[in-house]
Amino acid sequence: MTDNKNPEIGVPDHTRPDEWKIIAAGALLTLSGSAIYFLVPFYVGTMMEFLALTPGQAGILSGSEYYAIAITSLLGPFWIRRFDWRKVAVFGVVVACIGHVATMMLNSFPLIVAARIFTGLLGEGVLYSISFAVLGETRDPAKGFGIAMAISIVATSVVIYFSPTLLAMFGRNGIVSALLAFTLLMATLIIWIPRRSIKKPSAKNQNTVVDSSRGVNWIPLLGLISLAIWFIGPGGFWAFAERMADLQGLTTEQIALGFSLANFIGVIGPLLAGWLGCRYGRSLPAIVSTAVMVLVVYLYCGTFNSQQFTLYVIVYSTIWAFGSVYFFAFIADIDSTGKLNVLTPAFQTIGLGGGPIIMGLLVGSDNYSAISWSHALFSMLALLIFVPIAWRSAKNTPTGATTA
Repeated sequence: MTDNKNPEIGVPDHTRPDEWKIIAAGALLTLSGSAIYFLVPFYVGTMMEFLALTPGQAGILSGSEYYAIAITSLLGPFWIRRFDWRKVAVFGVVVACIGHVATMMLNSFPLIVAARIFTGLLGEGVLYSISFAVLGETRDPAKGFGIAMAISIVATSVVIYFSPTLLAMFGRNGIVSALLAFTLLMATLIIWIPRRSIKKPSAKNQNTVVDSSRGVNWIPLLGLISLAIWFIGPGGFWAFAERMADLQGLTTEQIALGFSLANFIGVIGPLLAGWLGCRYGRSLPAIVSTAVMVLVVYLYCGTFNSQQFTLYVIVYSTIWAFGSVYFFAFIADIDSTGKLNVLTPAFQTIGLGGGPIIMGLLVGSDNYSAISWSHALFSMLALLIFVPIAWRSAKNTPTGATTA
């Protein structure tokens, strides 16, 4: 490692891996830190069945882990430039493995919740925070985030497809065992993680790309807030989607096949976003993807057969992944310090964690219709914040780094 006496000023590390290695490491960091988001339908459904949980308890189980991840991410700016990212990744991997194993050994609901909070706070949260910092170091963040999300989608699709087998072999620990495997896989690429950021902070207005303008500092904060609100809808819907399908009379095999196809085909979303980049700005893709998501949830809250179920979850998964890339890339583009970007997973997780908790309290024991109107409400509020600041940021960015 090169001598880096003051990591706060972004001294370059001349032993940095190649760009594609950084993306690969960032992708596995993303997978190990965020796989729970993709697997939550079967994770929550399995826990509800084996532990006889109510929707409210299921929301607490998933939401508490999400918020633990969020807390770590919120603290990111205080440590992201002060420590060797590779050493921090080793710490995160060890803690995550301990947490996953503890979850598989425990049988008490309160103790399992505690284990998941521990895992999210010091394991998944650490790995996910580093993933955003690492991918933010690439030349094209939208491309890096798109590839990372695509890999996460494909990997979790395989797990979902084989979930009936995993559940038969490991019971309620089937999904957690997959999370453990992803973490161990991440450990093999730690050497490809950059040790530190090479971004050099600006002396003024450090959280924007426009150093000379006044009154623009609130754009990054509002961008993060809009991202958090936007993710409340997907967080709540996806957490209970498996239970909703079960209530329609679908078999475990039909549900597993539908979700695995949804995740696998959903890889088109981030890949398309990575290919399009800013060609049509940030606002238009965000508006279109959000509108489609709201429509799909409205249809899903009615009655459906197995074919309609598969279509709904495929469309939702693809559009959700597509739209989220533009929220992520917007934050990365306006971050000139390397510190702001690490807050992205925190605000994303605040939304994802709030979704199951809020919607778990709104729904009854077998009536999930409240998910439709609450999803639409939070989506609309998010766009009312995001679209104006995207246009404002584009207007004040002469280099065109961020477009509306």
